[in-house]
Amino acid sequence: MRQIVFYLILFFSWSDTNVFAQEKQEYFKDNYFRYDNFTYRNNIKTIQLENAQFPMSEPVIELNSGAQLLLQFDDLDGDYKDYWYTIIHCDAQWKPSDITRSTYLFSFYEDRIADYAFSFNTLQPYTHYTLKFPNEQIKPLISGNYLLKVYLNNDPDSVAFTRRFLVFENLIDVNASVHAATLAEYRQQKQEVDFSLSTTRYTIANPFGDLKVKILQNFRWDNAVENLKPIFIKDNLLEYNYDEENTFNGSNEFRRFDIRSLKYETESVERIDHFDTGTNVLLFPDKVRYFTRYTTDYDIDGKFEIKNYSGSHPERDADYATVRFRLEYKDEVKDGNIYILGALTDWGFSNQNMLRYDEDLKAYTTTLFLKQGYYNYMYVFLKDGTSFGDESWLEGNHYETENNYWILVYHRPQTERYDKLVACRKFASNR
Repeated sequence: MRQIVFYLILFFSWSDTNVFAQEKQEYFKDNYFRYDNFTYRNNIKTIQLENAQFPMSEPVIELNSGAQLLLQFDDLDGDYKDYWYTIIHCDAQWKPSDITRSTYLFSFYEDRIADYAFSFNTLQPYTHYTLKFPNEQIKPLISGNYLLKVYLNNDPDSVAFTRRFLVFENLIDVNASVHAATLAEYRQQKQEVDFSLSTTRYTIANPFGDLKVKILQNFRWDNAVENLKPIFIKDNLLEYNYDEENTFNGSNEFRRFDIRSLKYETESVERIDHFDTGTNVLLFPDKVRYFTRYTTDYDIDGKFEIKNYSGSHPERDADYATVRFRLEYKDEVKDGNIYILGALTDWGFSNQNMLRYDEDLKAYTTTLFLKQGYYNYMYVFLKDGTSFGDESWLEGNHYETENNYWILVYHRPQTERYDKLVACRKFASNR
């Protein structure tokens, strides 16, 4: 009997391991559906999702506030397509919530994207689509994590792209301090996010079990800090004042390039080549910044701004160019890959933004097809078998770096089947 039980345990363990390995393998296929920011079709470019009131803002709105999100994207086929959208409520870990759509959606479950315009005076033809929501057709009823899903021809299986956004309730007050790390060994390289939560206006029966807290740096999800528990509770005040668990690599100010004009080279552009079929932009070679001192520099925290100096409607008259990146490096790295990270690459890791090593150039290189504008980016290393992008030895780490931090507080009462987002606050690091 014991032998039978042993073999059963062994079988199910092997089965679970293989299922996990298969799922992991499937995840890196382009057709695998992700509850993440991801583009499934090569003809879709320049996806922007932001608070409609604030250009280049994060996709965050307050529940029932009247605020809207603005979605914009281009279809490089240059024709009209029948795009539809829906939104999916997710838990704090970005898994679909175990609730019906009628619980979180008002009115319709899906709707057509009706606002579009064709490009003009561009070598690259494209169709520009625009959507504002919540609207009369689709409106979230509850707070939490949401996934915007855009697809073709009213067929949910024909996914074009997905985007994360947040809907919050202002129920808990958040106070935070961002400063150099407390521990001496991290003080020059890391930033620490200490914060407290006030539950005066909102009752939490079990703060240790019912609350989930996340901290995002520059709205990145891959290096989020989570699973923090209050270390001290007094009356209605929950303190999260750690020494190590709440620290982030300070990183460095983002690199940048400017292709708002394709007629002349900027400080980051070495050469612009014009052809009948398009434009190629060669950026100056980048160098590893691990050993460089920190220098104050203006950046836009990894985002991009679409703009065309020679036009008046950049959403329709800004052209596209093939932009070539080069990161000088003496040898090829063997235990992982190097990626370009920022809003220009959806803050994610895919074959499109992975660099390849060129032995002749002694550099990592890749190209991205980008719309005219001003761009921020960084280089990160993704070690094999991990999902956390590490910029440490490519960009360097400095406690002085200006970063933005988001503190997200989720609450799932024992009587509910979903995670409410009861607080969402943005804080800047102190120099």
